[in-house]
Amino acid sequence: MNRDEYIKETKDIENYFSEQIKSRFKNYVDENYEIDLCADYETHEKINDILKNDGFEVYGMNINMDGFYLHLDFGGNYIEIEGFPFTRLIVSFSNDGNYNVSLDEDAFSNPWEVTFEDAFDNCTAMTPQKLKDVTQEIKKVHFSYLLKM
Repeated sequence: MNRDEYIKETKDIENYFSEQIKSRFKNYVDENYEIDLCADYETHEKINDILKNDGFEVYGMNINMDGFYLHLDFGGNYIEIEGFPFTRLIVSFSNDGNYNVSLDEDAFSNPWEVTFEDAFDNCTAMTPQKLKDVTQEIKKVHFSYLLKM
């Protein structure tokens, strides 16, 4: 599979998780007014708590002048999917140059950028249909996490 096919096949699942993750953060902001994101232990634990019911855990955070990048590991139920090719889920936030991001109620009007990382190019060995099957299984696993809430 070439890169264009990969992007086409993963766009739907990336949009799905973008909305799911955004809704978790929105719930937190609705209760706490805002959340400040910076690369520290407190933020790491806060995000883990926000996303724990979705089967994700913070792997790391990267911040520079242009943005804040949240790297999420997939929980065991995701990686047990046969042929699961992804290494991480990355959530990108715009940064105003202050090396932190503050999310308030205005932060949820635009779509969030979420991308699946395939660090080892596993998807290049997959057919588009196999990747589609895997992304459907990912949604099913996520749904099972939602049912446990």
